[in-house]
Amino acid sequence: MTQPILVVGGTGRTGRHVVWKLLERGYGVRVLTRDTQQARRLFHSEIEYVQGNVGAPETLVDAVRGARTIITAAYGGNRERPEIVDYQGTRNLLELAKAEGVHPFIFTSTIYVTRPDHYLNADGQILTWKGRAEALIRASGIPYTVFYLDATPSSTTSQ
Repeated sequence: MTQPILVVGGTGRTGRHVVWKLLERGYGVRVLTRDTQQARRLFHSEIEYVQGNVGAPETLVDAVRGARTIITAAYGGNRERPEIVDYQGTRNLLELAKAEGVHPFIFTSTIYVTRPDHYLNADGQILTWKGRAEALIRASGIPYTVFYLDATPSSTTSQ
């Protein structure tokens, strides 16, 4: 079996699209999720599911081990603490990726990350923590890509 691509946040709005596109292109996919039952309802059995939480590094080991690439679409948003999900979660994933030789590291961010006055930063400093996570990635020495999205509610579509 080929090495799977690990999708962190694969059950979220962006992560779902990533998973389906990878499957369409024939890649093996491993989804890190806090709720494997929810993930199984969204996708089919070709996917490997690993239960874990980016804020708890000990739960990430099995997810990262043997992966060929990490794509993280995790988002600390309004319900979570962005410091834990976006920043510390990225730090945890980077440390394991480095130890396991997994690369590239693909990170979804927002086009507003350089605008601390944007309203997305009002609740929990979402943009600040995304920006700090980007800095960790750039300093990690791991090959990476930062993918910028427009994360405003009016820019999203339902499919």
